[in-house]
Amino acid sequence: EELRMDLANGPSRARKLRNDVQEADVSGKEYVERLRRQHQKLHATAVSWAQLPTPGEEEDIAGRIVRGAKDVLAKPKFLPQGSIEATRMRDANMEEPNKAVVQSLEFHPSGSVLMTAGLDRKLRFFQVDGVRNKKLESLHFEDLPVHKAAFSEEGTEVVLTGRRKFFYIYDVASARVDYVAGIQGRDEKSLENFAISRGGGEPAVAFLGNKGYLPLISLKTK
Repeated sequence: EELRMDLANGPSRARKLRNDVQEADVSGKEYVERLRRQHQKLHATAVSWAQLPTPGEEEDIAGRIVRGAKDVLAKPKFLPQGSIEATRMRDANMEEPNKAVVQSLEFHPSGSVLMTAGLDRKLRFFQVDGVRNKKLESLHFEDLPVHKAAFSEEGTEVVLTGRRKFFYIYDVASARVDYVAGIQGRDEKSLENFAISRGGGEPAVAFLGNKGYLPLISLKTK
């Protein structure tokens, strides 16, 4: 007997797979195909490093989805109005946890890549899908325990600072690291606190300086 998946009476994530409100159920094969299309739609901006599964792996994944979804859809759960359901997923940095305190984490503007940095002097990138959360890349900064790291507005660069008078700028596309010795005319011995401009215009970084000053640099000129 063909497996049928109940979309009308299942959780909200199942109802979202319907093509129209009158649709009650679909075959197991069609359910898997709709899940795949929904996943591709939600992760359309994923970076090119992410590797797709082979045909054999896809069949195995599809089988696991159908087997797992059968129990979920058979026992619908309704939340009270005004409630939000949160599902615990695999830790984002499970493939390579930080070895010291994490000081900064931020999603790339595309929404699919998570950046972390901390006192272990490492910058890491993870492709977040909630299942594997594959580590994409990591860089070690020997002379900089990182106190703060942030993407530029377009996500093309990462600024990294610490309790040092210098800082680094990492170019995401070219994988180039630029060392910035300090800010001309300023004597700050720590540049750990900063903010990056958003909303267009000149790409700039403002640092929390001494005696109430806010040194400002352009990411175009560095």
